[in-house]
Amino acid sequence: MKRYLLLWVLGINTHIFMNGKLFSEIAVAAAPDLLTLAKLEDLSTKLWEGDHRLIQSSPTEETTTQQQTICPNIIPSLVQTVAAAAAAVQQVDNLSTRGAAAAVLHLCTTDHPENRAAIGAVENGIIHAGLTKLVNDKMQIYNNNNNSDKSITEKKKIKATSVVANAAKAIWILVYNNEKNHKGFFDSGAVEALVNVVNHYKTDDKDASEYAQSSICYKAVMWSLAALQNLGASDPFHSAGGMDEISSGKIIPHVKGEFVQILKHHVCPGPVFDPHSDVHAWPGHSNEPDDSHQHLPSIIPWDAVGLVKNLALSPDISVFWNDNHDLFYCLCVMWKSSPDWLEEHKADVALFHLLWSEDCPSFHDGCEDHEGWTYLESNENCFNFEEDRACVEYGHQPNEKGVTANEAYCACGGGIREHDELELFEYAIKN
Repeated sequence: MKRYLLLWVLGINTHIFMNGKLFSEIAVAAAPDLLTLAKLEDLSTKLWEGDHRLIQSSPTEETTTQQQTICPNIIPSLVQTVAAAAAAVQQVDNLSTRGAAAAVLHLCTTDHPENRAAIGAVENGIIHAGLTKLVNDKMQIYNNNNNSDKSITEKKKIKATSVVANAAKAIWILVYNNEKNHKGFFDSGAVEALVNVVNHYKTDDKDASEYAQSSICYKAVMWSLAALQNLGASDPFHSAGGMDEISSGKIIPHVKGEFVQILKHHVCPGPVFDPHSDVHAWPGHSNEPDDSHQHLPSIIPWDAVGLVKNLALSPDISVFWNDNHDLFYCLCVMWKSSPDWLEEHKADVALFHLLWSEDCPSFHDGCEDHEGWTYLESNENCFNFEEDRACVEYGHQPNEKGVTANEAYCACGGGIREHDELELFEYAIKN
């Protein structure tokens, strides 16, 4: 037996006989080490490399260099750490360690499809069940506190949902344009797990502009919606032109009924309506490590719209958008007026997929700008404010005569109006 153990550690190809029977031929290698929380935090710091954007559409050169240096050597260990069963990790809070490993997986895969493929290939895709289980395990802690286990403090609940955010974020990037991971997460029950997260954050108030008060961090909801957005994306594996084909439809049974209304409640508090700040975060301007932003609901609507955008491609769900006047209104307002690039882009494509783009009223329907208004110092006028989407950030600042752009310009909600905005939308809906 000692000889067999030595062969295992040395990674020697051999036949193992026991009781006269051939067990298997194995290409044996030392199992990857599980990573500690301290090591994972150090890796995260190196991979961020000063680029702390919440949504990294592409990594910086510095981050890319770190990805190429660090990630290929640690992928097996990262996957094993995420997928490790609770009893296998001898640490005080192994779920937090697994969550930190999920965060590093995300940092290793941004703009690196080869790493997404390598992660999904480890032990035939154990990462799929591992990340899904991590979401479920942490949500169970949250649920236990809400039901009966009062030993779990509010701080632990928020910490639990922060781990959920890391797991959902990893799912979001791993399923992007990767057939094996897409299928693996569907088969592992990831859709149900992520829908469960979103369902915990809903409002009983009929007013769609009101968010429910909840200790579940908004970042967990945001990344769960983002992961569902990619899971519900058009099937890129059967389309040479990219994500332009109708979805496989697997996600449809999980998002009918009440969830569609919850989704609308996540869309309609947008767009962002105040300048970006520590108390009102724009998703396209937020920084990931900034924990203050994880409790701000303004980071959620963009990816709720993104999920609508992808679901709208399927004829199986189109019935849920028909006659949904509130959703039409919310998407039009976000597309026309959001200063945040994420919100504007997602709303633009969602309206296109729903065939609603041409029906959105213009800012100037039944409205006239106050003639001659300008900032004398910069010579900015109505066209500049509309073109630059500057109303939210600068429209409240008065010019030399004490009049603001928000008062003077139709594009900023001011001007001389024959009808208010809601009347214009009602007219558009009827016609």
